[in-house]
Amino acid sequence: MEKAKVLRNLEKLVNRDFGFINAGRILLVANSKSITEDLLNSICFKLGIEPNRIHKADLVKIIDHFKTLDI
Repeated sequence: MEKAKVLRNLEKLVNRDFGFINAGRILLVANSKSITEDLLNSICFKLGIEPNRIHKADLVKIIDHFKTLDI
């Protein structure tokens, strides 16, 4: 239930017009206690993404990674 809500919120963010966002914006949009800054930073480093400059293609990669997690 929680995971579906988080994924839905993040997919809404992908549809918005932006050049880049930072990890803090993803945390606000996700609105989940199970997604922490440390978790998001580790995902970014694992995928080779700079946490302070996340583009749309990078956000899609992060969403795909969240789908594999058990949150």
